Amino acid sequence: MPLDFSDFIVEAAIVPDLAAADKDGALGEMVDSFVRAGVIAREHQPGVLQALLLRENISSTAIGNGIAIPHAKHPGLARLTGLVARSREGIPFGADNEESSKVFFMILSGPQDYSRHLEALARVARAGRDPLFVRYLQGVRDARGIMAYLEKYDEERS
Repeated sequence: MPLDFSDFIVEAAIVPDLAAADKDGALGEMVDSFVRAGVIAREHQPGVLQALLLRENISSTAIGNGIAIPHAKHPGLARLTGLVARSREGIPFGADNEESSKVFFMILSGPQDYSRHLEALARVARAGRDPLFVRYLQGVRDARGIMAYLEKYDEERS
């Protein structure tokens, strides 16, 4: 059975309007949201952020079309989890075409969740190729609207 957005996106962690203007700030803000939602224990926050920064140093997770998929594995995570965040102005995230990213799907998992981690990345990358998908996510008002759209997207493609 294919992995759906609703299998890993945590509505309580969605950030409809990032305040950050740069990559490091955006990553920190997203990790903070996971902590506030109770998905990441506060003691794991620095390690998770470090894992994300190390991954970004290898190569940018911006995939074009205004989307970035920052992701990492950390032993403090019991299961695959994710969030969606948006930046109205866009954040330079290192895309090959220098396009700013406006929609972010952060994916985190423990080292044991290798295959599901890859499935989640593939799910986002496939959807992210559709400009209408990205445009709709940019226009939805709040976290509930984002989650409702992802659930509808899952149903239509099941």
